[in-house]
Amino acid sequence: MRKNLVLLLGSLLIALPAMAQDSFLADRHVTKSVNCTACHETQAPKQGAEVSSGKCVQCHGTLENIAAKTKDKKLDPDPHYNHLVNTDCQECHRGHGQSTNVCANCHNLKYKVP
Repeated sequence: MRKNLVLLLGSLLIALPAMAQDSFLADRHVTKSVNCTACHETQAPKQGAEVSSGKCVQCHGTLENIAAKTKDKKLDPDPHYNHLVNTDCQECHRGHGQSTNVCANCHNLKYKVP
């Protein structure tokens, strides 16, 4: 019985980070105690409510700051330094839906977009 419990707990420790990676950005924000008002300015936003990149920048910084923070991931090329000037964060990152790799629409780049 004890051995089964240890195996179960070990499996959970391995599985939980993988499950968190597959969650939406809004779920990740909640696990870090960031509530709806931080992005939407209301606790109960309407379905489909947009979030401006300006709200993202308030917490995450500019694209240059984000590129510097993700430098250790060795993204080549770094999608935060790109030729699409003034791209909204939401082009790739979706709070309540599956994020998308917009670069892959034209380029053969395989990024996992959080």
